[in-house]
Amino acid sequence: MKRFQYILVLITTVIIVGCGGGSTVTVKEKRIADCFSENTKDIRITWGQRDAEEHRSNGFYLLTDGTVKFFAYDSVTNKSLEREIAVLNLETVCHIHERLKLAIVKTQALYSPGPISRYITYTNPHTQTTKTGLWNAEFSNIGSQYFREVYDTLNIIVSQQLPDSTK
Repeated sequence: MKRFQYILVLITTVIIVGCGGGSTVTVKEKRIADCFSENTKDIRITWGQRDAEEHRSNGFYLLTDGTVKFFAYDSVTNKSLEREIAVLNLETVCHIHERLKLAIVKTQALYSPGPISRYITYTNPHTQTTKTGLWNAEFSNIGSQYFREVYDTLNIIVSQQLPDSTK
């Protein structure tokens, strides 16, 4: 008899919570790292590879709330894929942002495409600013050094966030 009462109480609780939970609306406030201001809160850091012959691009982008998304794009078929793969802690986001700003200041301009090119793009829609470093993936030279360091750091951090089945 006690088991029946326990199950009845459990079912009643689930029904009450389920019905009551549907009537309230909660708005999740977007968390943003402290290192971003009102003018930089919408920054997007994109990095990946472009294949010139195949007209394909793939990579990741990082938002100021730590969200990391994978994307793939084929410009011949105009097909794209995008999915969230990780959420980084905000301290890491600030660290990446500072390293990329330093790479941009030290390098100023980097456009050295190859058959397969790697790139990092810093986009701030508030100031309508876009800075891109693009280099030939086949070569490592002094001109692309700082962007390559940030690119490699981003890939390591993201790979550490992925579940074992996707590595």
